[in-house]
Amino acid sequence: MGRHSKDTLKVFALLAIANSVMAVDIAKIEENRGKPNDVGGSVFLNSGFSDNGAKEPEQEIDERQDIFGLNLRGNYSNKWFLATSDYTVEEKRFSESTQEHRNTIDGSTDVLIGNKKDVFSLRLEHSRKKVLKSSDLLEVLDNIDERDILSVEPAINWSFTGTDTLHLSGSFVSVQFKESPESDLDISGFNLEWAHQSSAVTTWGLKGTSMELEFDENPSNDYDYGLASAYYQVRLRNLSYYVELGVNRATPANGEDYDHPFYNILAAYEKGSSRLEFSAMSRITDSSQGNGNGGLIDDLGLTDADRNANGQLELSRAEIEWETTLLCERCVMKFSGGYESEIHELEKKFDKDELFLSATFQYKINRALTASLSAQSRDITFDELSNSDDHTLQRLRLSFTYQYSPSVDLGLYVETEERKSDDLLKEYEEGVAGVRLRYRF
Repeated sequence: MGRHSKDTLKVFALLAIANSVMAVDIAKIEENRGKPNDVGGSVFLNSGFSDNGAKEPEQEIDERQDIFGLNLRGNYSNKWFLATSDYTVEEKRFSESTQEHRNTIDGSTDVLIGNKKDVFSLRLEHSRKKVLKSSDLLEVLDNIDERDILSVEPAINWSFTGTDTLHLSGSFVSVQFKESPESDLDISGFNLEWAHQSSAVTTWGLKGTSMELEFDENPSNDYDYGLASAYYQVRLRNLSYYVELGVNRATPANGEDYDHPFYNILAAYEKGSSRLEFSAMSRITDSSQGNGNGGLIDDLGLTDADRNANGQLELSRAEIEWETTLLCERCVMKFSGGYESEIHELEKKFDKDELFLSATFQYKINRALTASLSAQSRDITFDELSNSDDHTLQRLRLSFTYQYSPSVDLGLYVETEERKSDDLLKEYEEGVAGVRLRYRF
């Protein structure tokens, strides 16, 4: 699920875009206040047999691939404190050593002390996500890095009328990579927002942001970032949407200032058994923070931290997800689509477009057994000046899950993966069949 949540009122705001990171608005976090506190997780084992463990066009190697995993999640809230957290740790092993054994961590934490109605509040966020080191190489562990983003946002809130509030917040952000320290980045600055609540369901306001971005090992890529925008937000029973328009500016340490239009549009609709979410944005960012580990679709934007690229870029992104049980009571259908475009200010050879499509169909055969069929496609196209190769990656998966008890389930699956590329040496086909055992607590 996008960002590990199925909450339909995912209306984001760009309150802390100090680092050009798409952050969930405080109003979204506030929805968890008063919900039952909960802590849980699972341990799981996934063991599969691959007919091409090295993902090679020739010399295919049969191999057993094992994943040992632990998921921990929880949420806690009271009058003055809110916290949500969800992390998954995986250890991956390969019987024929086609890849090195490795552990990875993926997840996020969001903590809010106080709220927008208090004079003082403090927001803490952390996220960790896998990204590709090089956009045109294979999606194997040697080409996967992990990006950590930690942000601290103290804020002062002043309600000077019954409907008008000023929010002044500092923003301190650290972007770090597990295997590419040359891309590490520190961000500091402030945000100023005036919010006017024109009715019980509508809010509009103005925002200003000023940030300083410093690269730990590449100071020549340092730059200042500024944003001026206006927004309008509506929250109804079934429909919520947020529209923000403005201009953002980058002032590089080496180079001339430049401006780009800025927009951030988000919407969520739910009625009966159907849920629809949409987001679109465009902003100035850089090859370290990329999309800031954000977005509805986890698998969109894995290429936005290419360590071969340097400097600022204009990132545009649009995503849509639809989930419904309209077809039948026992089945769930989910469709996702996304597009991401990178236009680099200095190195046009790194410009690229990514198109992502996904469809999943689940059918509950009986009380204990569920079948699932999913298809996924990612198409990446590079600028004509680039030395990188356009390619398409397609996956198809069929699985059956048996719920042995409320805490234990067993799954069987088969999947295929095919990569087509302008470079024939980067093409391959792989088939995997395996079993998955999970215990939830």
